Amino acid sequence: MSADVTPGTVEWQLFDCVQVNLAVLADRWHGPGTHLDLGAVLRFRPRPGPGGLPTVERSAADQLTESAQRLGLTVLDLRTTRAGEPVVPAAGRCVVADAYHLPWVPYFGRRHMDHSFLLEPADGADALVVDGYHNDTPWGAARPVGRPLSRAELAAAVPGPALSVTLAPAAGPVAPAGAALDLADEEAAGRYVTAYAEHPDRLAALDRLTLETWLLARSRKLHVRFLRSRGLLADGTAALAHVKAWESLAESVYLGYRRVERGRPEPGELFTRLARQLDRDREVFGPGTATGTPATGAAGATGTTGAAEAAEAAEAAGADAARTAEPDTAGRADTASATRPTPATPRHQEASGPDTPPRTPPAGADPARTAEPGGAGEGTPVPGALRERVAASAGAVLRTDPAALLDGRPLADVPGFTSFRVVEIVERLERELSVEFVADDLVPENLHHVDGICRIVLRALPTGTTAPHPARPVARTGGN
Repeated sequence: MSADVTPGTVEWQLFDCVQVNLAVLADRWHGPGTHLDLGAVLRFRPRPGPGGLPTVERSAADQLTESAQRLGLTVLDLRTTRAGEPVVPAAGRCVVADAYHLPWVPYFGRRHMDHSFLLEPADGADALVVDGYHNDTPWGAARPVGRPLSRAELAAAVPGPALSVTLAPAAGPVAPAGAALDLADEEAAGRYVTAYAEHPDRLAALDRLTLETWLLARSRKLHVRFLRSRGLLADGTAALAHVKAWESLAESVYLGYRRVERGRPEPGELFTRLARQLDRDREVFGPGTATGTPATGAAGATGTTGAAEAAEAAEAAGADAARTAEPDTAGRADTASATRPTPATPRHQEASGPDTPPRTPPAGADPARTAEPGGAGEGTPVPGALRERVAASAGAVLRTDPAALLDGRPLADVPGFTSFRVVEIVERLERELSVEFVADDLVPENLHHVDGICRIVLRALPTGTTAPHPARPVARTGGN
């Protein structure tokens, strides 16, 4: 791809599939760095979504029109084509179509979802697709691409209907964007968490929450990047730590989804962590945390009671009544995309009880040094044979030398490492060692180093053991 097609100044990893191609046009027409204005507003404004679950995902039309204005772009035309109606290339034309039919993205032939791209005239071809989307998926990597298409290829890629938006540079200079917050109040945040915690179809809830936390993590990372680029961030350390905690939660939700997909119990603290992260947004980004002009537009009070406190109260009061029924997973096979997260440090709950059978050492572990629950902590010695077995399995999945992993190289430093590879490592080890990991042990800080993985192996149950399902904390609001 040439620089005039996709500017090299765009930080692709910061954007979802609609934002990223507006970012291309912004930097192309208004210069490097303009694209970061997409991060000016930090938003949490859930609306009703599919399956009775709320969503922070906005419609493509709303995103395109609002974001275009912020980036100094004018919407010349916006319309939805009919099925079978050809889409015509034009300068500044952005098309939102079904990714299932787009051969340049990993969702092709696998998943139906909206996806945007620029459709422009091309020399030597009927059309040129420009797509800056950068993400790792269960089916491979999506990376920025410029791809010529014939008329027949375009018709197959966009059978319709599709949203077609034609954009142009706005007249006059682009006004500098100011930082702002658009956050729903604590009661709305509590309802959001509760909806996912109490949804009867656990697989559907965690599938959707995988996308939700991915969007929330990525938008917060973009907001931090915007604040830093404009000199508006007083405490970069706290903000970056908060972003990493969001990314850690997104990885944990995806791991939980894959566990439930296989008929295993979900981690018990996902919803307490989600509630805390939503509360922390105000603490990290609210008034008084930025230099220069303070963030504005925050909805709701910022007192000490909120979604996280409600979740903790429900956890304490309702643990005995928590549901433990197996989720209904019939007919659900697809997975959601996720980012490459990095670890934070949530708490753990150990699944054990009077009916839990005695543990036997997993294959490759030294029986004399296998710890009972809670005993295989940070200082617990790890058997050499188990370290080698874990490093060999992780190395095979990541296609890297196990010796480097044994020497302490973090798995996250290996090229190609993603949360999808983490799931492969977990499932491979459970199969090879005939164990089942404790659900609440499957958090990023345990899964990004060989020794961390070894310690959760030492706490694992033998395959076939019926372990108690961890209580699922539920956030409730005072009004409900």
